[in-house]
Amino acid sequence: IYIEGGAKLINSFLKVNLFDRISIYTAPKILGSGISPTEELEFLKIDESIHLEDSVWTKLGQDMLLESKRNICLQDS
Repeated sequence: IYIEGGAKLINSFLKVNLFDRISIYTAPKILGSGISPTEELEFLKIDESIHLEDSVWTKLGQDMLLESKRNICLQDS
């Protein structure tokens, strides 16, 4: 299933580790206050963090795309 959403939806899926691939688009723009897609995550140590593998950065005009995956099977989590 492909899920596209804002910070709250992304935060919900990251919080419960309910993803096996992630695509993050970034633009060279700075905005004011808002919701961070990692705002509710409680990982305080590197060894508790979400580990992404086989990451690939692609330049899309002035924007960047990070595509990465985790080597897990969601049925096992």
